[in-house]
Amino acid sequence: MKIRDIADAHIPLAESCADQWASIGDDFTTVRTALESLSGFPEWTGAACGAMTQTVTATADRVGTAASSAQTVGSLLDAHCAALTTIQAAVRSTIALAESAGMTVHSDGLVTAGGGGLAGAVLDGMAAGATAILQGAMVAVRTLDAALAGTVAVGTSVEDTPTFISGDLGALADAVHLDEALAASMTPETRAAVWELATDAAQELMDRGLDPTELGVHVTEMNGELAVTIGDIDTADKVTTLVSGTGSSSLGGLRESSLLAARITNPGQATIAWHGYDAPASLPAASRNGNARRGGTELRGVQENLRTRNPDARLSIVGHSYGTRVIDEGAGDSSRALQADEIHLMGSPGMTALTADQLHLDALDGDAEVHVYRAPGDIIGAVTDNSLIHGRDPADLGWGADFINGTAPEDHSVPEKLDRWLLNGSGKDAADLAATLWGLADGDVGDEHSGYRTDEGVLEALRK
Repeated sequence: MKIRDIADAHIPLAESCADQWASIGDDFTTVRTALESLSGFPEWTGAACGAMTQTVTATADRVGTAASSAQTVGSLLDAHCAALTTIQAAVRSTIALAESAGMTVHSDGLVTAGGGGLAGAVLDGMAAGATAILQGAMVAVRTLDAALAGTVAVGTSVEDTPTFISGDLGALADAVHLDEALAASMTPETRAAVWELATDAAQELMDRGLDPTELGVHVTEMNGELAVTIGDIDTADKVTTLVSGTGSSSLGGLRESSLLAARITNPGQATIAWHGYDAPASLPAASRNGNARRGGTELRGVQENLRTRNPDARLSIVGHSYGTRVIDEGAGDSSRALQADEIHLMGSPGMTALTADQLHLDALDGDAEVHVYRAPGDIIGAVTDNSLIHGRDPADLGWGADFINGTAPEDHSVPEKLDRWLLNGSGKDAADLAATLWGLADGDVGDEHSGYRTDEGVLEALRK
């Protein structure tokens, strides 16, 4: 990048692209609405009707995801252009001032002034100030570009959805339990989508070599929202509660957490895909803490109920992304501890607890375990590097987690993740440092933040 690239950038063209992305999102939303209107088939029932309804509904969901992604890109690009416009104005005015004083502006932002004496000294001082402004602008633009790339990757990541089940249809159908009264309260479209996500979870169990009819996939209602439970809570040796993050208050979010539940539940265990709080709908909304505070209160009630139902079971809570903040808030009341024998924090944006010891957890043996997972290159590092947003980074060695990426902190002589303690004093220049902080150093962004749910090392730890 050269300083003139910033000064001469045609930002209005990018602003026009942002408007086009937003318009495309609106068009996709219209298409989704039209598809949803076709998902019902009056006076037609049976397996073929159910399969057709599921197919149309799944297609509509994919179009809806594309609509959301397009609108997100438009919004992010618009904000990006606004920031660049401000930087460009500063660059242009600085270049104009420097050149009017007879200084030379180099491509790397360096400004030099000729001459000597008192006047020369004054010009040298002005040149140094102009250099700081221009080179700072170049670092800011690189950082903004890296941030936009990473945020778009996270905010528009779409995992392909299996189109239909491939196992024993009879066994899968027998494994799914949907309360008749609850089913009757749903629209036909919602009922078909719920049945599909539940059978997908049963298929996941079957793919692991487990009998889905033995464990059972139960669709229930908890805290006024749909939940999926795999296994028998009342008899399980271990009961796990999954707490999802941003954008998870949807059937798509329930499907993802149900699949995770199926990946980690072993015979004799139970796992709840819990969605009993109002998850933030967007990344900007996730910068606020109100949803986490309200969700933490709900989570405490859920865990207390589980402890009462099965007092001998080991209770585990697994949070992903903003879901870890819900756990944080749930464990933030010294007068009402969170019932948990272990917690697992995956891709956390930060914790208000200054150390792990400040979490108020009530374990059967009095010593709850705290596990933290952070993938190298996880874009969430952009948030944890600013403790003012959500709090301390639990993946910091000094925060005091019992295990980080499966090993005790004292065993992390060379941390597996790039983070503040590794970068301090590293000698990296500002651009490289900015890229690393935004999780871009490995050249592969986006998948790291959602990859915990399919990472076999993480899954194995959650199954224990």
